[in-house]
Amino acid sequence: MRIYGPSGSRNAPIDRNPARLGLGNVIAQAGGGSTILVTYTVPAGRRAFVTLWGTGDVTTALAAGQIGQVQFAVSGQTLNPDLLWDALSAVGTFKSLVVPGIFVAAGDGVSLTVTLGAGAGVLRATGGLNGYEYDA
Repeated sequence: MRIYGPSGSRNAPIDRNPARLGLGNVIAQAGGGSTILVTYTVPAGRRAFVTLWGTGDVTTALAAGQIGQVQFAVSGQTLNPDLLWDALSAVGTFKSLVVPGIFVAAGDGVSLTVTLGAGAGVLRATGGLNGYEYDA
């Protein structure tokens, strides 16, 4: 019989030399720009189990044709759904999203990006990730 993993009561993958992760950021994004809220890359020989979260609210009404977005991406692939504010969104329009339970391999990157089209509107966005990193 072969055992693939440690024996004993701590044999879940996340129990292999775990390190807690917690990253977050807040930004007021003006029109016509894009900013990375959070970025994280799993080190070589490690894996991660993360939860992504993001929120945003309109602090200055969006103009006609101006849209806002908070995108969640893993290894360059955008996850759907993401947060989207339509043109002419009113002040105080609030949205939030949590994407739980993502396993990420060594070398893979996770990012949250806020983008706001050209116009007079302003979007305040927060986002982050939390979880655990462990030996592969």
